[in-house]
Order: sequence, then structure tokens, then C-alpha cells
Amino acid sequence: GLVIDGKIYRGFNHAAADVGHTVIDLNGRKCRCGNFGCVETYSSYESIAQRFEEKIKQGSLDFICAIGTISSRKALYNIAKKHGWSPQIVRHATATISESCKVGSGTYIGPKSVVNAHAIAGQNCIINTGAIIEHDCIIGDHVNISPSATLCGNVKILNGSLIGAGATILPGVEIGTQCIIGAGAVVTSNIKSSTT
Repeated sequence: GLVIDGKIYRGFNHAAADVGHTVIDLNGRKCRCGNFGCVETYSSYESIAQRFEEKIKQGSLDFICAIGTISSRKALYNIAKKHGWSPQIVRHATATISESCKVGSGTYIGPKSVVNAHAIAGQNCIINTGAIIEHDCIIGDHVNISPSATLCGNVKILNGSLIGAGATILPGVEIGTQCIIGAGAVVTSNIKSSTT
């Protein structure tokens, strides 16, 4: 929908501001609406995953780094693994990574990030710009650590969680699976799975 004067404007048939079926390529892919070349056939998660899998089958995929939702990154990662492709670790030149840490495949470590001694980052994680992962932290698979977040020593973040920008997780805290920790939060005790 569209917001006008603080209210949701849905329009005729609830289609206001729905650009997904705007045709951008008359000779493009067939859309589920029956037209060809709709925006949705290029930008929806489903279409991106379909094209990704086609490229892998053709052997024409050189590299992909999926920045997006945790669920979409996880799905693309699993498609790649299913086809025997091994996603690489991407490390920015200004990131500092201890020789004693372990980083899983498909993980992105952004500019000026720090991953200290004996930390473990799982598969397909994002450790974003300026994030600090202190000693002995364990990060599960498909976790997003947002810019400038700090995990103090011995923190455990379970699979599929998101740590917001500038959040601080104090020493020894465990964050459950699929949690969302808000930007700027200071977490002082354990968080149960699926908590936002």
C-alpha cells in the first residue's frame, strides 16, 4: 500500500503503489500474472532464487554475495550447496581477523570489523562494517551482525538471529535462534529463541 496523510491508501482493488506487475521488458520472462517482463519477474525473492539455480545448472555462476534478509540468504546458500558449489568467505581488506578464529563458508566480514581470538563464525553470516566479535564468541549459521555491534567475550548467538546496529551483547550472554536484537540495545542476560 501507500501512506498518505498518515493513513494507508489501498486504492482500487487494494493495488495502490503495486509496481510488481509493471512491464519493464516486453520480451522478458513470463510472469505468473500472464504478462511478460513484469518487475516481479526480476526483483522478487522467488525470481532471484530461480535465476540463481539456473546459473548454477549452466555452470555460469562465478560468484554471489547475497546481502538481504536472513531467510533469502539462507535459501540461496542452500541452493548453492545442493548443487555442490562452495560459497567463499569474503573478507574486506580492512577487517582484522585473528589467526585462531574459525569462519564458515559464505560468510562476509565487512570493513573495519574485528574478529578476535578463538571466535567461531558459522556459515553464511554477515559481520558488518565496524562490528566487533571478541574472544571465544560463537556465532551460528545465517546470523547477521549489523554495523558497529559489539559481542563482548564468550557470547553465543544461535542460528538465524539478527543483532541490530550498535547493539552490545555483554560477556557470557546467549542469544537464541531467530532472535532480533534492536539497534543500540545493551543485552545483559540470555535471550530465548524467537524473541524480538
